[in-house]
Amino acid sequence: MLDNLLVCVKVNPFLALSDIAFVKTYRMSKNLTNYLIELVSPVIEPPKRSSALRVQDKVLITLQFFGTGSYQLPTGNSRYSAVSQSSVSRSISEVTNALNQPNIFNSWVKFPKNIAELRKLRNEFYTKTGFPGVCGCIDCTHIAIVAPPGNLGAENNYPEHIYVNRKIIIQ
Repeated sequence: MLDNLLVCVKVNPFLALSDIAFVKTYRMSKNLTNYLIELVSPVIEPPKRSSALRVQDKVLITLQFFGTGSYQLPTGNSRYSAVSQSSVSRSISEVTNALNQPNIFNSWVKFPKNIAELRKLRNEFYTKTGFPGVCGCIDCTHIAIVAPPGNLGAENNYPEHIYVNRKIIIQ
Protein backbone atom coordinates (compact mmCIF):
# COMPACT_ATOMS: atom_id res chain seq x y z
CA MET A 1 0.00 0.00 0.00
CA LEU A 2 2.85 2.41 0.71
CA ASP A 3 4.28 1.70 -2.74
CA ASN A 4 1.70 4.05 -4.28
CA LEU A 5 2.41 6.87 -1.84
CA LEU A 6 4.11 9.80 -3.50
CA VAL A 7 5.82 12.24 -1.19
CA CYS A 8 6.35 15.75 -2.42
CA VAL A 9 9.42 17.28 -0.83
CA LYS A 10 9.90 20.97 -1.40
CA VAL A 11 13.51 21.93 -2.04
CA ASN A 12 15.08 25.20 -0.86
CA PRO A 13 16.47 26.79 -4.05
CA PHE A 14 18.91 28.96 -2.10
CA LEU A 15 20.64 25.78 -0.94
CA ALA A 16 19.92 23.40 -3.81
CA LEU A 17 20.83 25.61 -6.77
CA SER A 18 24.22 26.91 -7.79
CA ASP A 19 24.46 30.67 -8.33
CA ILE A 20 24.24 30.18 -12.10
CA ALA A 21 21.26 27.83 -11.89
CA PHE A 22 19.52 30.20 -9.46
CA VAL A 23 19.87 33.11 -11.89
CA LYS A 24 18.66 30.91 -14.74
CA THR A 25 15.56 29.93 -12.76
CA TYR A 26 14.70 33.25 -11.11
CA ARG A 27 16.53 35.79 -13.34
CA MET A 28 18.11 37.38 -10.25
CA SER A 29 21.09 36.55 -8.05
CA LYS A 30 20.56 35.07 -4.61
CA ASN A 31 21.73 38.32 -2.97
CA LEU A 32 19.40 40.48 -5.04
CA THR A 33 16.52 38.08 -4.38
CA ASN A 34 17.15 38.29 -0.63
CA TYR A 35 17.20 42.08 -0.92
CA LEU A 36 13.88 41.99 -2.78
CA ILE A 37 12.38 39.75 -0.10
CA GLU A 38 13.46 42.24 2.59
CA LEU A 39 12.12 45.12 0.51
CA VAL A 40 8.60 43.71 0.06
CA SER A 41 8.28 42.00 3.46
CA PRO A 42 6.85 45.06 5.25
CA VAL A 43 4.20 45.44 2.51
CA ILE A 44 3.07 41.81 2.18
CA GLU A 45 0.86 40.52 4.95
CA PRO A 46 2.72 37.96 7.08
CA PRO A 47 1.29 34.43 7.18
CA LYS A 48 -1.37 33.80 9.82
CA ARG A 49 -1.52 30.01 9.48
CA SER A 50 1.32 27.57 9.85
CA SER A 51 0.59 26.20 6.37
CA ALA A 52 0.55 29.64 4.69
CA LEU A 53 3.26 30.61 2.24
CA ARG A 54 6.11 32.71 3.60
CA VAL A 55 7.02 35.98 1.91
CA GLN A 56 10.19 34.30 0.61
CA ASP A 57 8.11 31.61 -1.10
CA LYS A 58 5.77 34.17 -2.64
CA VAL A 59 8.66 36.19 -4.03
CA LEU A 60 10.38 33.11 -5.46
CA ILE A 61 7.16 31.90 -7.07
CA THR A 62 6.60 35.34 -8.60
CA LEU A 63 10.17 35.64 -9.86
CA GLN A 64 10.01 32.19 -11.43
CA PHE A 65 6.75 33.06 -13.16
CA PHE A 66 8.07 36.43 -14.40
CA GLY A 67 11.42 34.94 -15.39
CA THR A 68 10.10 32.02 -17.38
CA GLY A 69 6.94 33.56 -18.80
CA SER A 70 5.36 30.19 -18.17
CA TYR A 71 1.86 29.39 -17.08
CA GLN A 72 0.96 29.42 -13.41
CA LEU A 73 0.42 25.67 -13.09
CA PRO A 74 3.96 24.61 -14.12
CA THR A 75 5.35 27.32 -11.86
CA GLY A 76 3.41 25.92 -8.93
CA ASN A 77 4.43 22.36 -9.78
CA SER A 78 8.10 23.27 -9.57
CA ARG A 79 10.04 21.34 -6.95
CA TYR A 80 11.05 24.70 -5.51
CA SER A 81 7.51 25.87 -4.85
CA ALA A 82 5.15 22.85 -4.93
CA VAL A 83 1.92 24.84 -4.59
CA SER A 84 -1.42 25.01 -6.36
CA GLN A 85 -2.14 27.25 -9.33
CA SER A 86 -4.39 29.43 -7.16
CA SER A 87 -1.53 29.93 -4.67
CA VAL A 88 0.73 30.94 -7.54
CA SER A 89 -1.89 33.43 -8.72
CA ARG A 90 -2.28 34.95 -5.23
CA SER A 91 1.50 35.13 -4.78
CA ILE A 92 1.99 36.90 -8.11
CA SER A 93 -0.76 39.37 -7.23
CA GLU A 94 0.59 40.11 -3.73
CA VAL A 95 4.21 40.54 -4.82
CA THR A 96 3.25 42.65 -7.84
CA ASN A 97 1.09 44.88 -5.65
CA ALA A 98 3.99 45.23 -3.19
CA LEU A 99 6.40 46.16 -5.99
CA ASN A 100 3.92 48.77 -7.21
CA GLN A 101 3.84 50.57 -3.86
CA PRO A 102 5.11 54.12 -4.50
CA ASN A 103 8.00 53.86 -2.02
CA ILE A 104 9.32 50.77 -3.84
CA PHE A 105 8.29 51.53 -7.42
CA ASN A 106 9.60 55.10 -7.49
CA SER A 107 13.02 54.07 -6.20
CA TRP A 108 13.56 51.74 -9.20
CA VAL A 109 11.53 53.14 -12.09
CA LYS A 110 12.32 56.61 -13.37
CA PHE A 111 10.36 58.53 -15.99
CA PRO A 112 11.18 61.97 -17.35
CA LYS A 113 9.28 64.60 -15.37
CA ASN A 114 9.25 67.28 -18.05
CA ILE A 115 10.06 67.86 -21.72
CA ALA A 116 13.63 68.99 -20.95
CA GLU A 117 14.38 65.70 -19.14
CA LEU A 118 12.79 63.76 -21.99
CA ARG A 119 14.92 65.54 -24.61
CA LYS A 120 18.07 65.02 -22.55
CA LEU A 121 17.30 61.31 -22.14
CA ARG A 122 16.58 60.86 -25.85
CA ASN A 123 19.80 62.67 -26.82
CA GLU A 124 21.91 60.61 -24.39
CA PHE A 125 20.42 57.37 -25.67
CA TYR A 126 20.94 58.40 -29.27
CA THR A 127 24.55 59.38 -28.55
CA LYS A 128 25.27 55.98 -26.99
CA THR A 129 23.34 53.73 -29.38
CA GLY A 130 22.43 55.65 -32.51
CA PHE A 131 18.78 54.63 -32.01
CA PRO A 132 16.51 57.70 -32.34
CA GLY A 133 13.56 58.76 -30.20
CA VAL A 134 14.02 56.35 -27.28
CA CYS A 135 12.79 57.50 -23.88
CA GLY A 136 13.28 54.26 -21.95
CA CYS A 137 14.27 50.61 -21.98
CA ILE A 138 12.89 47.49 -20.40
CA ASP A 139 15.32 44.61 -20.12
CA CYS A 140 14.44 41.47 -22.10
CA THR A 141 11.07 42.71 -23.27
CA HIS A 142 10.22 42.72 -26.95
CA ILE A 143 7.70 45.38 -27.88
CA ALA A 144 6.23 45.62 -31.37
CA ILE A 145 7.24 48.88 -33.02
CA VAL A 146 5.36 50.01 -36.08
CA ALA A 147 7.65 51.63 -38.63
CA PRO A 148 6.56 54.90 -40.24
CA PRO A 149 4.78 54.50 -43.57
CA GLY A 150 7.13 54.03 -46.51
CA ASN A 151 5.50 56.79 -48.53
CA LEU A 152 7.13 59.59 -46.56
CA GLY A 153 9.76 59.92 -49.29
CA ALA A 154 12.65 62.20 -48.41
CA GLU A 155 11.07 63.03 -45.04
CA ASN A 156 11.57 59.45 -43.81
CA ASN A 157 14.95 59.67 -42.08
CA TYR A 158 14.37 56.36 -40.34
CA PRO A 159 13.58 53.53 -42.78
CA GLU A 160 11.79 50.36 -41.71
CA HIS A 161 14.96 48.28 -41.20
CA ILE A 162 15.82 50.45 -38.18
CA TYR A 163 12.65 49.26 -36.46
CA VAL A 164 13.06 45.54 -37.13
CA ASN A 165 13.83 43.37 -34.10
CA ARG A 166 16.85 41.35 -35.18
CA LYS A 167 17.18 39.40 -31.94
CA ILE A 168 16.86 35.67 -32.57
CA ILE A 169 15.22 33.69 -29.81
CA ILE A 170 16.14 30.01 -29.72
CA GLN A 171 14.24 27.76 -27.38
